[in-house]
Amino acid sequence: AFRRALSKATTRYLIEEAADAESALALLGSARFDVIVLDQHLPGEPGTWLLERVREMSPSPAVVMLTGSDAGHAATHAIESGVDDYLLKDEVTPGGIDRAIQNALVRRQIARRVERLARRQWELLDLTARLSRLVRLDDIQTCVLGYADEVLEAVGGGVFDVDETGRGLRLTRVMGEPDVGVSESCSLAAAALTEGAVVLAPDLEALRRDHPDLLEREPQTVSAAAIPLTVDDAV
Repeated sequence: AFRRALSKATTRYLIEEAADAESALALLGSARFDVIVLDQHLPGEPGTWLLERVREMSPSPAVVMLTGSDAGHAATHAIESGVDDYLLKDEVTPGGIDRAIQNALVRRQIARRVERLARRQWELLDLTARLSRLVRLDDIQTCVLGYADEVLEAVGGGVFDVDETGRGLRLTRVMGEPDVGVSESCSLAAAALTEGAVVLAPDLEALRRDHPDLLEREPQTVSAAAIPLTVDDAV
């Protein structure tokens, strides 16, 4: 019945079927699926058991729970179980199941985005805590180049040391690709030194307008940021 309804839906689906939770789990281990249409009542392990296994996966597919219970109880139980949408079995129509699947896909995308932001926030806080405990320049450089690139999702960069005048910059360490390979400063780092604040060039337009020297050195650059490391108000 579900396959017939999906075959008549507006969206075209590639469908794999499993008779029970264990078979479904084996299928999930062999290929990537965008959405699972899950019966709450399955032979052997229940649908809630499979849902728990699905939520342990990364990335976790969207899940639509099919239930024969009354609407109010079904909605509460489905949401508490962690499904992305639910559908009463007597409401399985081409339009109904298509809407439920599309809603579930959108909600799962939002959930993944929230999870990524939460993880990124924790990583940034952890990086800040690590840097706050360091006092030697070598240790700071090692932390930034060995750890911050992952947190900031950088593909290349370097650490600039402020010279004796407090105005000039020397590139002292380089990480990633492409290799900066220069000893002089750049306008982006100089701006961060002057302002004592993070300076962003979020796209090519900003790079061309404000930091053409960076593009001249590394034409593959698509965005950049300079982050000042300060101790006692000195960068």
